[in-house]
Amino acid sequence: MPSIIQADQLKSANGVTTYLNSGTLSNLTFPSGHFVKSPVTAFQTAQVSRTTAGTSNCVNASITVDSTSDKILVYASAEIQLYGGGGGGTTAAYGYVTLHDSTAGVDLVRLQPSEDLSANSHVTENQWTIMHLATPSQTGTNTYYIQITYGGGRILSRGNDEGGFTKPSEITLFYIKG
Repeated sequence: MPSIIQADQLKSANGVTTYLNSGTLSNLTFPSGHFVKSPVTAFQTAQVSRTTAGTSNCVNASITVDSTSDKILVYASAEIQLYGGGGGGTTAAYGYVTLHDSTAGVDLVRLQPSEDLSANSHVTENQWTIMHLATPSQTGTNTYYIQITYGGGRILSRGNDEGGFTKPSEITLFYIKG
């Protein structure tokens, strides 16, 4: 038969009292490897497209950490389309999908989707998924982006603004105590 312990307060061996009826436990230390905060998720709200040289930010999320020995598990899912024939008349459609740590100013993962396409044809709904265990570059807020970079043709990242589109690009951050 299960037991129930009911208390309004706990007193530590050094005499510090923690009140349980206030709704929050403070001064707790979680062991390494535990997820210690609810995940942070952001969805891309609008379509982002490139037909000329450069990089565009698609969606970002930020999370606050207590120590640089903590870890952030980053899940990024990018819904990418490539079109041939755009930008400079090339039929080779290619570009890059990047997971970027904007706090540290570095690219963590870069993928290169490419297709040999005829003019104005496209590959639709290519789903790119990245899982990366990142080390925060600072205590406090750390921000991560999904970016697209033009290579040839046209590269497009789907957003949630396209009537009935159910799988926009997204990024989710999980805080793991170090």
